[in-house]
Amino acid sequence: MNRWNCWILVAGWVLGLSGEIFSQGNDRRWQQRTAVHAAAEPTGEFLKTLCQKHKVEVEFDPSVESEGATVTPFTLDAEGVSLGAVVDLVCQNAELSYVVDKGTLKVTTYGADDTHPYPVLYPLAQLGPIAEPLVFVEEVKLMISGDWGVGGHEMAIGPQGLAVTTSRKMHLKTEQFLDALGSAVAGRPRPPTPQEKSNQLLFRKLQTVKPFAGEASTVKDALDQLLTKNGIPFWIDALALGDAAIDLSQLSTTVDPKKMATTARLDALLLENKLTWRVRNEVVQITTQEKVDQENYVVAYDIRRAITPVRTPSGIVDELLANPEIDFENGYAMAFQAILLVDQNGPNHAKLAALLR
Repeated sequence: MNRWNCWILVAGWVLGLSGEIFSQGNDRRWQQRTAVHAAAEPTGEFLKTLCQKHKVEVEFDPSVESEGATVTPFTLDAEGVSLGAVVDLVCQNAELSYVVDKGTLKVTTYGADDTHPYPVLYPLAQLGPIAEPLVFVEEVKLMISGDWGVGGHEMAIGPQGLAVTTSRKMHLKTEQFLDALGSAVAGRPRPPTPQEKSNQLLFRKLQTVKPFAGEASTVKDALDQLLTKNGIPFWIDALALGDAAIDLSQLSTTVDPKKMATTARLDALLLENKLTWRVRNEVVQITTQEKVDQENYVVAYDIRRAITPVRTPSGIVDELLANPEIDFENGYAMAFQAILLVDQNGPNHAKLAALLR
């Protein structure tokens, strides 16, 4: 293994880790609270300063500088967010990936990420007996990606669990899949991680009903007054907005002064401009509706009521994969016992939910 490979043993019920914290293990430094006041700061210098402040070593793969990612500007004004959340945001902003190897943050580009596979052992005891282990592995591969067995990317099942050697991006998809499956088998969601608890608290704060106290002529001004001045950090997905040629400081708006929940006001402010918001990494993320609609995620559906002597779980999967209404070119579906697992985007999940009612 080269210096970018590391062994990570994942234990516990399902995984107990969120996507953002996955490669950071249980190192408590990544849960440290931090204050960020960055205004278009170069990514490389920002990460070095942030990690130095929290006594974390950071290394950059040569590809980061060669692709110019170190100078990508990063902007965030936030108090009390975790170090792990900020690291994930700044890497996402510059299209970077990372792993944490023995406490050192190792940063690379999305492209180079695929050339640095590392192994993780995922426990499967929480799923109970797996009738056909080899078939299960092949189905999981298709759920995650079709590119296995290339460049050192491997998946195998054994007595201790599912051994997966792949890139961080693919590990995150594997984790998401096993998280959804484990929760469905157990019949309850797993306990939230510290970062998920922070996200939940922030979302509850956004549901507070209040009037709009200030004046704003642009969407950017309105967001500053609505969120920042109320102690709610927000981050603008500059890549997504740039791809859509949207400049928030140039979008004019009028804000209804009547009392309403901040969530509803955000919807009214953003949807008319084909924008949306979501709570991730302990901040409100402002991005495009198009980007959100294109992102796949895994949902576990209970299909016990749909199963009959002549309609098997695998038959239901075949029906869905052949359905012309749903595009499975960039997604997949598989059955585990009486659970249907589907990797799809939001619009197609809505269609699936309607079909399975």
